[in-house]
Amino acid sequence: MKMISKKTGIPYTTMIIIIGVIFGTFEDRMGNLGKAINLWSTMSPHMMMLVFLPALIFESAFNSDWHIFKIELG
Repeated sequence: MKMISKKTGIPYTTMIIIIGVIFGTFEDRMGNLGKAINLWSTMSPHMMMLVFLPALIFESAFNSDWHIFKIELG
C-alpha cells in the first residue's frame, strides 16, 4: 500500500480512506469479504479501541526518539 502511495503521490491515510469507501460501497457484491466488512462495521467502537489502541501506542513509543523525549519532558 505504501509503495502505491509513493508512486501516485497520494498520502497513505487518504488512500486508506478511499479504499474503505470503495469497499463500503460495494460490500454487498464482494461475497465473504463483504460479510467480513459488514461484521467489522457493526463492531462496538469501544472494542475497536481495545483491540487497536495498545498496538498504536506501542508503535508510537517504539519509534520515538529518546533524546527528543528527554528534551521535551522538561
